[in-house]
Amino acid sequence: MRRVVYGSRMARIRNRVTPTLVPGATANTPGPVEVLVATQGWVILHQVSATFGGTFGSETATVTVTATFSDGQTTVWTIAAAASGTSGNSSNDLASLMRDNTHIAQLSFTLQSSIAGSQVTATARVVATEV
Repeated sequence: MRRVVYGSRMARIRNRVTPTLVPGATANTPGPVEVLVATQGWVILHQVSATFGGTFGSETATVTVTATFSDGQTTVWTIAAAASGTSGNSSNDLASLMRDNTHIAQLSFTLQSSIAGSQVTATARVVATEV
């Protein structure tokens, strides 16, 4: 882990990967997977991506990313795929996370499929600086 000093605080570069997300029998992940929780202060996101694998039928798999802010508000965006591979966030997604007088406190992920009984899996990767 690389450390960078911001003022009097030590910042840590984080590169986190979720456990494998698997959709449940009702086409939804059994529950959200928390991948990043701010332990010092706040989080500055650099990249969020999802790598899809498993067997795709005629379906769309969607990873839902939920950012929870220090004031309790949330922002949600999705990363979707119809085949195996890696997809990432857009600059608009990251821009939606820039708010005055608040910061990201937590990120969580769920995987959904457009069909029940899906064989698709996904992992999410987050690169961020924790300040």
